[in-house]
Parts: sequence; C-alpha cells; structure tokens
Amino acid sequence: MRSVVYVRRSMRWTGWILFVWLILSGTHSAMATLQVEGSLFWMTPDGDVAVGYHGVSGTRVDLDDDLGYDSAVTVAGGQVVVGDVHQVGLEVNRLSVSEEARVTRMIRFYDKIYPGSTLVESSLDMTLVKAFYRFSPGTSLARGGYMIGMQYVSAEVEASASGVGSARGDVESPMPFIGVYFLSYPLPFLGFQATACGSKWDLGDVSASYVDIQVRAEMEFVLGSFAGIGYRYVGVDVEDDDLPAEADVVLSGPVVYAGWEW
Repeated sequence: MRSVVYVRRSMRWTGWILFVWLILSGTHSAMATLQVEGSLFWMTPDGDVAVGYHGVSGTRVDLDDDLGYDSAVTVAGGQVVVGDVHQVGLEVNRLSVSEEARVTRMIRFYDKIYPGSTLVESSLDMTLVKAFYRFSPGTSLARGGYMIGMQYVSAEVEASASGVGSARGDVESPMPFIGVYFLSYPLPFLGFQATACGSKWDLGDVSASYVDIQVRAEMEFVLGSFAGIGYRYVGVDVEDDDLPAEADVVLSGPVVYAGWEW
C-alpha cells in the first residue's frame, strides 16, 4: 500500500520550463568555464514524518526516538557549474537509509497501526535536485552575488512489521528559492566559500519551506583540480493538508569534496 503526495504536475513542469527559459535567455554569452564536483556528506537525519489515510491524520513519527535513526549516514552528491560571472548549475544528492527499532507507543502510519513494543523495520529515501542561476561578479580575491533556482525534493518513508504489514508514504515538491553566494581566494591555492538559500511558499493544499546553508574551505592543485572540507545544513518541510501528510527533515553534518575546473 502506498500514498502519493503530488504538487500539480502541470504547474511543476511549467515552473521548470520558465526557469530554463530564464537561464538560456540571460546567460548565453557568459559561458566561460566548466566546474565538475563530487561530494560526500556525512549527516545524521533528524526530524519527523506523518502520513495519514483518507483524511485521518497519521502519528508524527520522530526519526531518532521512534525509528532509531541516530547514526551518521553518507550522502553522495555531484554538481556541475558552467559560466564565469553568470553561472548555471545542477546539483544532485541522494540519501537511502534503513533501520530497525522497537516502537514504544502506538503509531498510525497510512492505513496501518503498529502497537507499542512492535519491532518496526523502516527505510527513508530522499532525492534532492537543485538547478540554479548564480550571478557572481568580482575577482579571485573576493567575489559574490545572488542565486535563484528550483529545488526538487522527493522523500519516501516505508514501515513494516510482522503481523501488521507494510505501508509507504511519498512526498514530493518543487521549491523555487533565492540565495546568496560568496567566494574568496586570499592565497592562490587556498579558498573559502559560503552559500545560503531558501524559500517558503504555498500552493493549494501543499505548503513547503526549504533552507540550505554551506561553509567550505578548499585547496587548489595542479591542472585545475581542487579538494576541500566544509559543513552543510539542509532543512526541508513539506505538508499536504488534503491527504494529510507531512515531512519535516533536517540533514546536517561535515562534507568533503573534490573536482576539476576548466
């Protein structure tokens, strides 16, 4: 059994088409560089989810206290950025984790009820896809500016227990966002950068908010290669009043990354 929470598909694709048109119309002449990057994000998922059924609210389930998500997991990600002063980019991060825990209270999840003391096996899968335009004037010593884009979030939670069965809830939403960006290379081989972006919006029965903050330090090596470390905080809150369903999840922890720039 499963439940699916969708923002209207037509409006979602219209938003993507308008965003791509904005990028192509405003940055065609500025494509000067190419940067490719891979990253590993060690984070501990925090927050809660709830999935109801036919208008009946589900239990707010804490990822740590109820489902046992109390250890760090690795999130693999990648990013491609094209341009110099005017930049366009695409970033993808994927999380998949599972745990087994004995619940201490009755939990209603979709159309299933898991009594207290039941051993519940659960899984959490999240996909974050960010497409953005970034205006970043300045020099290698210091440059910065603003960024706008679209963050697509897909989250799926599944729970199962012997004698009760399994249930799965899905939440997905595109989120337009705005943010700021700063990069400085005080030494030719040593750089620092920071980004902060977010959004909050409502569309019918669906409301969503999003924040993503990163601080990083990196070193540049031969042939345009670079590597660095940093810290990242991602918060996602999506609610649908019709089902009802909601997911309020925070992903935070250290990041290591490496890549090349041409």
